[in-house]
Amino acid sequence: QLLTELTSIVITTSFQSPQQLFLFYIKEEDLHKFNHRIKQIYSLVQKSSFMAEPTITEIFGTGATRLASGAATPSAGLFIPDSAFVTAGLATPTTASAEGHFAAIALNAQSYLTQTNFDANTDQSIYIAKGFSSFTTRGNDDYRVDQLTISLAKIDSTATIDPDNY
Repeated sequence: QLLTELTSIVITTSFQSPQQLFLFYIKEEDLHKFNHRIKQIYSLVQKSSFMAEPTITEIFGTGATRLASGAATPSAGLFIPDSAFVTAGLATPTTASAEGHFAAIALNAQSYLTQTNFDANTDQSIYIAKGFSSFTTRGNDDYRVDQLTISLAKIDSTATIDPDNY
């Protein structure tokens, strides 16, 4: 009777030394709790130790940096004030991730770079439209995926995207 209440699982872990094998006997309801907890731990480990938030330089390129208020710029370039990020919904630009800044820029651009404006203005080469929301699972977590479609239009002369053409 005890054996019918128990479920055995084998957990194998590998180390740099020879593989070790552990055998456990766990009640079935405990097995579900154990499995759920392992998924949670795995998800946390994936988020915290394997991948870091992309940096401002990785998203916006070499030389991109976060400037303090009133700081002099090290070179010529595009400056976007924090108020523009806040307008797009980024609550704290000073501590936001590079991806948060990118999302705010895309949302701000979407407000003017519409299909309607594109159709009315032959000098406009880009328009941004909402895509379809969907859901996906990454690791053991459910994610909502919201899409913005950025369309780049140019006179057909080459198959590559060259920023100079827009």
